[in-house]
Amino acid sequence: MDLLKKDGIVAYPITFKQSDDKCGSSAEHAKELSKIIRQTKDETGQNKMNIVGHSKAGLDARVYLANNTTDVANLIMIVTPNVGFPLAESSEICTPVIYELRFGAAVTEVKMTPTTQYYTILPVNGILYQETAS
Repeated sequence: MDLLKKDGIVAYPITFKQSDDKCGSSAEHAKELSKIIRQTKDETGQNKMNIVGHSKAGLDARVYLANNTTDVANLIMIVTPNVGFPLAESSEICTPVIYELRFGAAVTEVKMTPTTQYYTILPVNGILYQETAS
């Protein structure tokens, strides 16, 4: 946050707090994200936001975007399990949310919206992948 501020970039860190389930499903987080983005747009006067999400937060943002929103210019996902996560296949920790991280889960199948650019940063040499809606 300090580096962003130093470079004149306005950023709002988000911690999901209002989810109904103890681990926070992507659907619940998407609802909360909708409220947070609406408030941020009102505060800043901006029409479009950029979202940076780490791990499951990237999936949460994808679910938010799937609700036909047009207020996110870029979604940057850092180590987001977009196709699932191998360890989730045999885990029962934090159910039912862990099921969202399994291969073929509905959350991993959410389609991209054409009004947002999607980027994924993976630990493989810090490579940035750009994905496009089809």
